[in-house]
Amino acid sequence: IMGEGRLLPRIEMVVRQMNPGETRHIHLNAREAFGPYRRSLVMSVPLSMVPNIEDYPVGEYVILNTDAGSVRVKVLKIEDGNLFLDQNHELAGKDLDFYLELDHVHAPNALAEEQHKHTEKCSCEILRDSLQREA
Repeated sequence: IMGEGRLLPRIEMVVRQMNPGETRHIHLNAREAFGPYRRSLVMSVPLSMVPNIEDYPVGEYVILNTDAGSVRVKVLKIEDGNLFLDQNHELAGKDLDFYLELDHVHAPNALAEEQHKHTEKCSCEILRDSLQREA
C-alpha cells in the first residue's frame, strides 16, 4: 500500500509514476537504498553479559529484545571473551538494482473492500476453526 513506508522512498516515487503493464529498471546507490555501512553500528558485548550464548550462531541474524523494542542483528564473531554484533541492515553500503513491473492498481475503495472481506469469516478463519475442531 503506497504511503505506508513499506517501500524505499525512491521506489515508491517511481511506482507512483508507472502505468499498469509498465516495467522499469531502477538503480539505487547505497545512500538511496539502506544507507552506508556504519562501523559505529558494530558492537561488542562481554560474554559474561550474554545468557544462552548457543542462541547466537556466528554468521546468522538474531532478534534482540531491548527496552527500545526488537532489533535484528548479525552475529559476527565470538572472540576474546566478547560477542560481536552488527546492527547494520544486511544491504547497507550496497548499490541495488530493482526491476519493477506494475501489474494493476487497486482503487482505494476496492482495497478497503478486499480488506473488509478478509476480516469477515474468510477461508483463513474457516481453516483455523476446522484445525481446532480436529485437535
